[in-house]
Amino acid sequence: RHGIKNGVDQQTYIIQGFGNVGYWCSHYMNKDGAKLTGVVEWDGSIFNADGIDPADLKAYITKSGGVKGYPKGEYCPKGSAQYQKCDIFVPAALEQSINKNNADKIQCKLISEGANGAT
Repeated sequence: RHGIKNGVDQQTYIIQGFGNVGYWCSHYMNKDGAKLTGVVEWDGSIFNADGIDPADLKAYITKSGGVKGYPKGEYCPKGSAQYQKCDIFVPAALEQSINKNNADKIQCKLISEGANGAT
Protein backbone atom coordinates (compact mmCIF):
# COMPACT_ATOMS: atom_id res chain seq x y z
CA ARG A 1 0.00 0.00 0.00
CA HIS A 2 2.85 2.42 0.73
CA GLY A 3 5.38 0.79 -1.58
CA ILE A 4 7.17 -1.10 1.22
CA LYS A 5 7.40 -4.85 0.89
CA ASN A 6 7.69 -7.16 3.89
CA GLY A 7 11.07 -6.87 5.56
CA VAL A 8 13.82 -4.31 5.00
CA ASP A 9 15.91 -6.07 2.35
CA GLN A 10 16.89 -3.57 -0.38
CA GLN A 11 15.14 -0.69 1.41
CA THR A 12 17.00 2.60 1.91
CA TYR A 13 16.85 4.39 5.24
CA ILE A 14 18.02 7.51 7.04
CA ILE A 15 18.73 7.66 10.79
CA GLN A 16 18.37 10.79 12.89
CA GLY A 17 20.71 10.23 15.84
CA PHE A 18 23.59 7.77 15.82
CA GLY A 19 23.89 6.93 19.52
CA ASN A 20 22.97 3.52 20.92
CA VAL A 21 19.51 3.36 19.35
CA GLY A 22 20.57 4.74 15.97
CA TYR A 23 23.74 2.67 15.67
CA TRP A 24 22.17 -0.65 16.68
CA CYS A 25 19.13 -0.03 14.51
CA SER A 26 21.50 0.60 11.59
CA HIS A 27 23.59 -2.46 12.44
CA TYR A 28 20.60 -4.81 12.35
CA MET A 29 18.86 -3.17 9.39
CA ASN A 30 22.05 -3.49 7.31
CA LYS A 31 22.48 -7.07 8.49
CA ASP A 32 18.98 -7.74 7.10
CA GLY A 33 19.83 -6.19 3.73
CA ALA A 34 18.74 -2.55 4.08
CA LYS A 35 21.00 0.31 2.96
CA LEU A 36 21.85 3.25 5.24
CA THR A 37 21.97 6.36 3.04
CA GLY A 38 21.87 9.20 5.57
CA VAL A 39 22.72 10.03 9.17
CA VAL A 40 21.76 13.18 11.07
CA GLU A 41 23.87 14.08 14.11
CA TRP A 42 24.48 17.06 16.38
CA ASP A 43 27.21 18.52 14.12
CA GLY A 44 25.41 18.13 10.80
CA SER A 45 24.47 15.24 8.59
CA ILE A 46 25.88 13.04 5.86
CA PHE A 47 24.34 11.43 2.82
CA ASN A 48 25.56 8.75 0.41
CA ALA A 49 23.06 7.20 -2.01
CA ASP A 50 25.44 4.25 -2.47
CA GLY A 51 25.28 3.43 1.24
CA ILE A 52 27.09 4.07 4.51
CA ASP A 53 28.65 1.28 6.56
CA PRO A 54 27.35 1.70 10.16
CA ALA A 55 30.47 0.18 11.79
CA ASP A 56 32.80 2.37 9.73
CA LEU A 57 30.79 5.49 10.58
CA LYS A 58 30.68 4.58 14.29
CA ALA A 59 34.47 4.20 14.32
CA TYR A 60 34.83 7.60 12.64
CA ILE A 61 32.46 9.30 15.11
CA THR A 62 34.23 7.68 18.07
CA LYS A 63 37.55 9.06 16.82
CA SER A 64 36.42 12.49 15.60
CA GLY A 65 33.40 13.27 17.77
CA GLY A 66 30.91 13.79 14.94
CA VAL A 67 29.98 13.18 11.30
CA LYS A 68 31.59 16.32 9.88
CA GLY A 69 34.53 15.33 7.72
CA TYR A 70 33.41 11.72 7.20
CA PRO A 71 35.07 10.89 3.87
CA LYS A 72 32.50 8.36 2.63
CA GLY A 73 29.49 10.66 2.52
CA GLU A 74 28.51 14.14 1.43
CA TYR A 75 28.35 16.53 4.39
CA CYS A 76 25.06 18.39 4.67
CA PRO A 77 24.63 21.35 7.01
CA LYS A 78 22.39 20.89 10.02
CA GLY A 79 19.97 18.01 9.56
CA SER A 80 19.25 18.41 5.88
CA ALA A 81 20.09 14.78 5.05
CA GLN A 82 16.83 13.77 6.72
CA TYR A 83 14.99 15.43 3.83
CA GLN A 84 16.60 13.21 1.20
CA LYS A 85 14.42 10.58 -0.45
CA CYS A 86 14.44 7.16 1.27
CA ASP A 87 12.14 4.26 2.02
CA ILE A 88 12.35 4.45 5.83
CA PHE A 89 13.14 7.35 8.15
CA VAL A 90 14.16 6.50 11.72
CA PRO A 91 14.11 9.37 14.23
CA ALA A 92 16.27 7.90 17.00
CA ALA A 93 17.36 10.83 19.13
CA LEU A 94 15.70 14.22 19.45
CA GLU A 95 12.19 14.94 20.60
CA GLN A 96 10.08 16.77 18.03
CA SER A 97 12.46 15.96 15.17
CA ILE A 98 9.31 15.71 13.05
CA ASN A 99 6.98 18.64 13.57
CA LYS A 100 4.60 20.97 11.75
CA ASN A 101 7.52 22.97 10.38
CA ASN A 102 9.29 20.08 8.64
CA ALA A 103 6.88 17.15 8.22
CA ASP A 104 6.14 18.11 4.61
CA LYS A 105 9.88 17.97 3.74
CA ILE A 106 10.42 14.35 4.81
CA GLN A 107 10.43 12.10 1.72
CA CYS A 108 9.97 8.58 3.03
CA LYS A 109 7.38 5.86 2.74
CA LEU A 110 7.57 4.79 6.38
CA ILE A 111 8.64 6.35 9.68
CA SER A 112 9.91 3.97 12.37
CA GLU A 113 10.29 5.90 15.61
CA GLY A 114 13.21 5.00 17.88
CA ALA A 115 13.29 8.18 20.00
CA ASN A 116 11.07 9.20 22.87
CA GLY A 117 8.60 11.75 21.52
CA ALA A 118 10.16 12.19 18.08
CA THR A 119 6.82 13.24 16.63
